[in-house]
Amino acid sequence: MEETAQQWEREVPTFGRAQAYEQFVACASWPVPPDGRYEGPWNPPADSPILVLSIEHDGLTPPAFADRMADRLDGRIVRVDTFGHGTLGVSECADDAVTAYLTDLQVPDGDVTECAPNADPWPV
Repeated sequence: MEETAQQWEREVPTFGRAQAYEQFVACASWPVPPDGRYEGPWNPPADSPILVLSIEHDGLTPPAFADRMADRLDGRIVRVDTFGHGTLGVSECADDAVTAYLTDLQVPDGDVTECAPNADPWPV
C-alpha cells in the first residue's frame, strides 16, 4: 500500500497519499465479497462515443485522468475551466452537453469541449 501511496502522491501531490489510504481502508472493510467484480475489458465497443466529464483544476481527479479515460474508451471530454470536484451544476455548457448525451446520444464535436463556469470562482 505504501508504494501506491507514494505513486499517487507524485501524481496528485495535494491529495494523492490521503486518497490512497482512504480508498484502501474503505475497500478493505467493504461488507461485500469481491466475487463477480468487473475486471474488464475497459474499452468495450459502443454505439456512441463515451462522454467523460472533467474539471480543469480538480485536485482529486486532474484532467490527465479524464484524458487517459477518454483515450481508453475512445471517448470525448467535456471540461469545465473552474476549480473543484464535480462537473454537473457548475456550467450550463457542460449540463447541456450531458443532457444532450443522455437524452439523444448526441456528443459534442471534437475530442475536448471546453466550457466556462456559470460563475467566477473568485468574484470581485
